[in-house]
This record gives sequence, structure tokens and C-alpha cells, in this order.
Amino acid sequence: MPNSFRNKNYHLWRNTDEEIKKANFPLHSHPNMMEILLLYAGDTEFHIEGNIYPLEPLDVVIASSNELHRMVHRSMSRYERFVINISTEFFTNNNYKEFENIFVNRRPGEQNLIKHSSPEGRQLLEIMTRLQKYAFLDNPLPLIVTNTLIELLYVLNQKDIIADNISKKSNIREIILYINEHLTEQISLEKISDKFFMSKYHLCHLFKKHTGFTVNQYITRKRIAMVEELCKAGKNLTFAASEAGFNNYSGFYRAYMKENGKSPKSSL
Repeated sequence: MPNSFRNKNYHLWRNTDEEIKKANFPLHSHPNMMEILLLYAGDTEFHIEGNIYPLEPLDVVIASSNELHRMVHRSMSRYERFVINISTEFFTNNNYKEFENIFVNRRPGEQNLIKHSSPEGRQLLEIMTRLQKYAFLDNPLPLIVTNTLIELLYVLNQKDIIADNISKKSNIREIILYINEHLTEQISLEKISDKFFMSKYHLCHLFKKHTGFTVNQYITRKRIAMVEELCKAGKNLTFAASEAGFNNYSGFYRAYMKENGKSPKSSL
């Protein structure tokens, strides 16, 4: 039986790693993609924008296209998950913008977790079980799969998601929020270290330890994500780069090439 289903605007897949080595993988995002993940097995935490969500089997987590996140595995164990990646075009092309609210109308790193023990969690599990049943047939019917995905998004958007069991790491969450709020301005290590009353050395060490990025790498990645979103909304590259906080287009070009290994015009 297949364990993957791909549509023009979304991708569903289920995967199992029998043994995960404990490692600190770098934060990442999925440009122009929203993500929903249902955990089936694993001793893991969901790290996103400075917040940490300890997970249990059957918990669901979500991430928007510009939220940097990663799974951190606390031990070597079996890791099984069902993942849904939905293109931002799915919402715009089909007039489903109201179903995008749960991804975009909240602060980064907040309300990312739906506990399996909550009424919403149990309802989502039932829908996601049916979604896999329909999607992973030998000859699936795309209309049925899409309609079930819409049902899932409808339920996700019905109530505020309660972000349960969050553990915050020292000042990292506050630093990330500050960066996000001032992303389009000129941000420097000096300004951030002064704001949070710490040395530049301590700031850099703490940030790298908890995110896998340097402060400047994080700022660059977030600005590139903003450029990608602006271009998707129809803005030209030069305008988008300026709006996202890059000093000039050549600086953006170099950063994009370093990050993606290809020119922005070839992919945006």
C-alpha cells in the first residue's frame, strides 16, 4: 500500500525511522508551505521559534511557512509520523483563505500544539486516520482526499488551539520575538545584546546552542522567507528584498545563493 500522496497543492506522507540518533538538527522552514504533523511514535520535542513542546504519541503540531522549527529527539527510539504539507496556493487558488487563519493569525511559536487528549485532538485524529485511508489506496480518488483535507482544516480553524506544556529556554524566546518584530529594521548584535543585557559572546553562544543558527544566520533566513512570501503575493524581487530588511539587492542575492545554491530569479 502506498504511504504517500501528492497533489499539485499539497503532499501527504507517512514515514517510520526504526532508530533515531539523538542529534541537534538545525532549524528549518518550508517556504510557501504550511505543515501539519501527527506523531505516532517517538521520544521527541518540537522546537519552534524559541518555544519547546514536549510531545506524546498522537499529538498534532502545526507550523506556518515562516516559522523556523525542528524535531529534537531525546533518545534513540522508533520515530513514526504522518505529515501534511500544504502550499499557500491551496488557500488562495481555491478561495480557502479562512482556513489559513490557524497558520498566519497568531504569533510565531505560539499555539502550535494540539494535545491528543483534548476534544479537538481526538477529532483531528479521527479525520487524519480517514485521510490516510483515502489517500494511501492503490488508486485514490483525489476529490475525496481533498475534501477530507478541507474538513481537517475546517476543524483546525474552529477554536483557539491551547498551547499546552510549553517549556521556554532562558531568553531565546524573547530574543526571537524581538528579531521577528524588528526584522525589517537594521538589527545588529550590539543592539540585541544591549536590549537583553548580555555580552555579544554570551548572546551568540546561547543562540547557537539552542537554535543551531548564529544570530545573523537566523535573521537572514527569516528575511529570505519574507522575500519569498512577498514574491508569492506578486511583489517584484527588488521591492521584496528592500521590504524584508536587506540593504540592497546584491546583498539579498548573495544571501539567497548561499542559502539555496541557486539564484532567486530561477526559483521565485
